[in-house]
Amino acid sequence: MNLSKRINFIWKSLVVFSVPFLVLFLSYSYRLRFRLITAGLAFVLIIFLIRKIHFKKVSYKLLGITFITSCYIDKLLMSFYNFKIPKIINLINKYIHIKFTWNSVFLFYSILVFFSLFFFVFLFYYYIVPKIKEFISTLTKEEKIYLVIILFVSVILCSFITTHTVAFGKSNENYDVIYTSDSSSLVKSDAWININNPENDIRQPLFGLFSLPFGILGHFISDFVFFLPQPCRYEFALMVIQFIVLGVVTIMLSRLVVKDEKMRKYFYGLFSLSFPYLIFGLILEQYVFGLFYLILCIYHFYHNEKGPNYPFIGAVGTLLTSGVLFGMTYRTKKFKEWFVTTFKLAMIFLVLMIFTGQFTQVFTLKDKILFLLRFTGEKVTFINRFYQYMYFVRSLFVAPCGYIYYGAFFDQPIHYSYQLIMPSKLSIIGTIVMLLMLISLILNRKNKLAKISAFWIAFSFIILCLVGWGSQENGLILYSLYFSWAFYVLFYLLLEKIFKNKTTLKIILSVIVIVFLCLNCRELYNILQFAFSYYIR
Repeated sequence: MNLSKRINFIWKSLVVFSVPFLVLFLSYSYRLRFRLITAGLAFVLIIFLIRKIHFKKVSYKLLGITFITSCYIDKLLMSFYNFKIPKIINLINKYIHIKFTWNSVFLFYSILVFFSLFFFVFLFYYYIVPKIKEFISTLTKEEKIYLVIILFVSVILCSFITTHTVAFGKSNENYDVIYTSDSSSLVKSDAWININNPENDIRQPLFGLFSLPFGILGHFISDFVFFLPQPCRYEFALMVIQFIVLGVVTIMLSRLVVKDEKMRKYFYGLFSLSFPYLIFGLILEQYVFGLFYLILCIYHFYHNEKGPNYPFIGAVGTLLTSGVLFGMTYRTKKFKEWFVTTFKLAMIFLVLMIFTGQFTQVFTLKDKILFLLRFTGEKVTFINRFYQYMYFVRSLFVAPCGYIYYGAFFDQPIHYSYQLIMPSKLSIIGTIVMLLMLISLILNRKNKLAKISAFWIAFSFIILCLVGWGSQENGLILYSLYFSWAFYVLFYLLLEKIFKNKTTLKIILSVIVIVFLCLNCRELYNILQFAFSYYIR
């Protein structure tokens, strides 16, 4: 379909008019003056940017899909704005003296933000979906079988768990039910599609944006899983999506680490039966999607020699600490080219912050940092932080020991929770693992991925031990998935160096996978017993 100049002008005018209202909506929890500043910036930016975008030919099919998707997203997003509608009506009736009903204001605002939603959804379908289709087309038979197995197992497991317990999702408590996770709070406020969710703060400023496709898919699936009770459908859908996303992460990692395609299935088993993989498939947290964009960034860096590494924006947006990999923004040996490209990506990041209303966080940054400092290890001695870190390293391979705790954990109300046992001595297994990582780095010192993995391990030590993030709560297990991939990369490379005979390597890996299955599933069973006993649905 050819778009005339007049239609183009009308359409772009509607988008320009709509964007500020979308920004005001997405930043509803901040002060009005901060929201107005951000909306003004968005208005100026969209006028400038929309002039650069031209769609000469657009298919009716794409427009139809975009329209349906936009309506669906509009409906979901506006559900978070319901409690604001009465305040808007009161203001209108007070100062303008026009009687508006709740439904009329709700409908009017839905229409206002719809045009900008349609525009951004269209961009997603136009630019991103083809990349997704391209990746799917590259899946081998073994990779498809692996994903089907993940889907089959996760559907059975998650349907059973979500219908019997609320411990992994929306419970009566907001925090710290399973370890120090925030699952209940995240589900109640739907952090996956609610961009303005309190947890989507400066630590993960664009999480709501980059998790939006997964959250929308979760809601869509929950509309069709009629065989489950209504309260647990969304939780079930999100859990299954998390397992599939972890499967895709595993495939990308295996492509980077294992050259022999026939050996990749052993890496699947090794990583898929690790405790972080198993527990974070069930716990509805933000780290699964943070890990996805991080690995996608690394994967894109190695598979795309030309052009900016756009997934880097997703990695930093979902977890700000991933910005430490800024060297991966562009693959070049020329500093000037790298600097210019990195600057462009930073500008895109800033633009996304403005269009999603998250730029308002800049105005409250000081207060937020002061609030977050309480999660660091200032009050924990270095030796205790070191014990916790080494125990954390152990938990990446062998499930940590936990216990049922009843009381006011950290600063939360009194409730039952499943927490880690506070380590009082150095973990022998953790020490052995760190020595193996060092040996692996030495043996694979020419391997770039091994160097990146070693760097990531060093970074984990800085964040979790030196800074002591999470040590105040003895909750380092919460970051195990985010850092575990680097340990498994070096571990597999070490085994590959030691056991050069493929038959021997297969036997060793098979034995390790069986051991993982026994040790990690045993602790998972303990957690499920706790969940079924104290948090019955």
